Amino acid sequence: MQLVLKNCCSEKNLHASSSTVKNVYKNKTYYPELRTLTKNFYICSRKVFDISVFLTRKGLKTRYMGVLNTLLTHKTNKKNTMEQKTIETKISVYRFDELSEEFQNLLSKAKAQCENAYAPYSNFRVGAAILLENGEIVGGSNQENAAYPSGLCAERTAMFYANSQFPNTAIKALAIAAWTNGKFLAEPVAPCGACRQVLLETANRFHDFPVLLYGTDAVYVAENSKDLLPLNFAKESLG
Repeated sequence: MQLVLKNCCSEKNLHASSSTVKNVYKNKTYYPELRTLTKNFYICSRKVFDISVFLTRKGLKTRYMGVLNTLLTHKTNKKNTMEQKTIETKISVYRFDELSEEFQNLLSKAKAQCENAYAPYSNFRVGAAILLENGEIVGGSNQENAAYPSGLCAERTAMFYANSQFPNTAIKALAIAAWTNGKFLAEPVAPCGACRQVLLETANRFHDFPVLLYGTDAVYVAENSKDLLPLNFAKESLG
């Protein structure tokens, strides 16, 4: 266990911030000499000093091995209570001409939807096109409002229309494109968090589907829409 010591040139009064360390050094029966030697060493969280190094320099490492073992056990037990999880999102990168004809057509529809956007405030036009399992293609564009929160993104405009007009038809694929300053973006633009949540709900309602993000330099393809929102809020979260 690494302890932080301040005023390491002085040898008076050790004060421990950790309850475990306090118990070790307050034990007059087992460590009186150690407590005397370490007087005026203050344990804090700014500079790291390994207590074993200090004891080695003093020739006391063997004598106070119990201290080190106690601290090491405390550290190990503390570390074992923490669990780490790794979340990976796979995105495939294509040139436009590498995509299937079906996907190229869907992206072209999304690009065309940018012309229908109402974006007088941001001048950032987004178009979305949804391919349904029945072959229908539904489009949508962002619709802004002077009261900004009242506007709606292209993805949700298209998704809500598709779900309301074809309530029993699953989504096969979604394509998104963005245009600003007179041209389409070189790098693909991704859906906002609220849109990702709506995509997730639709995927859970039917089945997952790929999301195509258009850029003039590359097209990003997420094979599963759920991958765009790995830590999400679903009906299971309601308990």
